[in-house]
Amino acid sequence: MGTLTPIGTPLNWIINNGCAVGRDQDGTAVIYTVIKGGGDCTVFAVVDAMTAEVLTTVDMPGVSGAWGLLQASDGSVYVGTYGNGRLYRYVPGSDRLADLGRLGEESVVYYLTECREGNIYTGTYPSGALFRYDPRSNRIDHLGRLCDEEKYLDSLVYDPVHHALYAGLGRQTARLYRIDLATGQREELLAKLLPDDYSRYSSVFCMGYGLGKLFIRLSKPDHLLIVDTATNTVEFYDPGSGIGLGCKTVAVMPGDEEHVYLGGSVLRTYNVATRAFTDRFPDETVKALHYQNAKFMELRRPDWPGYTMISSTEGGRILLYNKSTGRLAESRFRHSGAPVQVRSLHGAEDGRVYAGGYMMGFASYDCAEMTFGETREFGQAESIAGFRGKLYVGIYGSAGLGEYDPALPWSATNPRKLWNLMKEGQDRPFAIIGVEELNKLFVGTVPDTHSLQGALAVYDVGTEELRVHKNIIRNQGVVSLLYRDGLVYGGTTNYGGLGTKGPIEIGGKLFIFDPGKGECVFEIVPVPGRGTVSGLLNGPDDRIWGVAGDHLFTFDPLSRTFSYLEAKLKRGAANETVWADADLAIGDDGNVYGTNAQRQFFQIRPDTMEVTILANGYRYLTKAADGHFYMSDDSALWRYEL
Repeated sequence: MGTLTPIGTPLNWIINNGCAVGRDQDGTAVIYTVIKGGGDCTVFAVVDAMTAEVLTTVDMPGVSGAWGLLQASDGSVYVGTYGNGRLYRYVPGSDRLADLGRLGEESVVYYLTECREGNIYTGTYPSGALFRYDPRSNRIDHLGRLCDEEKYLDSLVYDPVHHALYAGLGRQTARLYRIDLATGQREELLAKLLPDDYSRYSSVFCMGYGLGKLFIRLSKPDHLLIVDTATNTVEFYDPGSGIGLGCKTVAVMPGDEEHVYLGGSVLRTYNVATRAFTDRFPDETVKALHYQNAKFMELRRPDWPGYTMISSTEGGRILLYNKSTGRLAESRFRHSGAPVQVRSLHGAEDGRVYAGGYMMGFASYDCAEMTFGETREFGQAESIAGFRGKLYVGIYGSAGLGEYDPALPWSATNPRKLWNLMKEGQDRPFAIIGVEELNKLFVGTVPDTHSLQGALAVYDVGTEELRVHKNIIRNQGVVSLLYRDGLVYGGTTNYGGLGTKGPIEIGGKLFIFDPGKGECVFEIVPVPGRGTVSGLLNGPDDRIWGVAGDHLFTFDPLSRTFSYLEAKLKRGAANETVWADADLAIGDDGNVYGTNAQRQFFQIRPDTMEVTILANGYRYLTKAADGHFYMSDDSALWRYEL
């Protein structure tokens, strides 16, 4: 048996999914947020909006992160978390959070809003349910699902004039509900507002309320819909205008009864009287404009007179904008960040192991120098592959592909984004292989949240031609690929997007794609009831190896039959969604090594097919140029030496 050694944390970054702009116990303008950390080191943080200094942190064991934060009218701060689906309350000046309880059986709590009685409302996943917390009775009430077809209640805002909630749902089809809090009456509006267009969108992803108007971010793509809440009619909808909501909410300056502030890389105001948009400043470098929360506040400083808009977004960025002076200032939380959960690993020819982070982050480890490189701001890398000296990275969200040249400095153009598959309804590129003789990349994807239909994309590196074979295996996503003797072999998952009702096919498949014909020429389900086929490997015995759930298999490419097929590994829970499962590689000792979604690190002897579980708790096995294996245990990198 070899030696398993911890190396360290390859990725470190500030990942904050939501925030609330408000004041602390001393009246200081602050940002309340949750900084996500791998290895159970997530913290609640209070940040000075002017100095970016972190004033307070409170540990949140068992919490993965938080989308929803709200400072209520009494000053209390509410936090809705994901991973454990709970609601917490923080009293400014305190050193602790009060755990108010889990919201039913939910795992994700989304955005929070307060009504005039002081009740706190929120929506959840995976039931798409509405919940209410009454701080007077300290009671959480489950108010039921708004739509049985949808799992995500993403967005929620309160209309104080009409004492009504607006709830945005989706992933199958975008839906907008109005709930009259006085009568309890519920009405679905989006199909009435946009009878010809509503079905083209999968979600009402974000919303904001300002000056009697409802600002809605329809997704995908980001198109803005403005609704007059007095009449519940469309005031603005122009998909061809290029105007989206950009941010997650809107802001209104006290005393200004005409303008609502919104925007992404362009900060805009919408004049409710003239129904006209005005650009305040377009600057793609000012990332905080894609804000999670924003509020106009008095900073009580002569150099920031009157009201200043304070906004914050991912990566701990803060933006201050003073309308009267035009002054703009951007900063980042003075926080070292937290370990980021590893999402993908790749042992490259340059002697480094490259790591992609869950939600954010990209970094490398130099195996010879035993040093980590700087963590770079980069989207969630579902897969990393090397081809002709460059790295190709599959990026979550519309299934994008990035190209990075590690021989050149990291810059605004390196890595560069080559394309994405949003129009094809794809989301997660889990498999990438490069084929030298064809000068092509083959990319396997899992679809968007509302679909089961994945794709195989073929990209010619020389001509930059892209061909997409959508739904190449019916109702399955492509999660594993290898090339052998002129053919591409693929493994699939019958699990689609998280917004679907679940698989409808009997199991994941092994398939063969002929690049010359541009079509699938063979497919088979290795084990009915096992949803994912992954870890495809050109084995040491001239056969193709792979994993189907708890089964190991070897496949003879000549007879196209299985030479070996036995249950040797741990099986996942029946209701567990598994896309990319196993990773296999051949050791210098001739044995096959692997990790899987059940976090088993195992060895297989090719002569006997004997399986030895070497350790538990590891994923994303890769073999580096030094001949050693590398894997992660969550946020840490480990090396296995034979």
